[in-house]
Amino acid sequence: MKRNIGQFVALAMLLATFSAAAFAESASPSEKKLTGTVTCSARVTGQYACRKGQTLQSCTLDCVQQGFKYELLVSPNVAYQLEGSSAQLEKFAGGKATVIGVVAAGESRVQVQSIAKVERKSRPEYSGRE
Repeated sequence: MKRNIGQFVALAMLLATFSAAAFAESASPSEKKLTGTVTCSARVTGQYACRKGQTLQSCTLDCVQQGFKYELLVSPNVAYQLEGSSAQLEKFAGGKATVIGVVAAGESRVQVQSIAKVERKSRPEYSGRE
């Protein structure tokens, strides 16, 4: 009986150790590379609409000037709030960009370490032959 209790206690301690290690690992921030469109939080949530004839860049800049945050829209349902230099983020407003930054587990905020414009792939010229 004593042996079973000792084994149970040892097993419980082992599980507690692994659980704590797994929690600590999942709670730590990690560096990620994300690609998407640089827009603003109000556009992502549908609170702000561009004026007729307005470019996505000027629409995003207007939105941010009204106090909303820059966001990176990586898919229709996934966006990350961008934290970093407004002067740096402003250059990419409305365009496609790749962001490398630190994302805390369970968070949708990115501390931007670097940002770069996504170059469009050019289509190969059609030579008339197949």
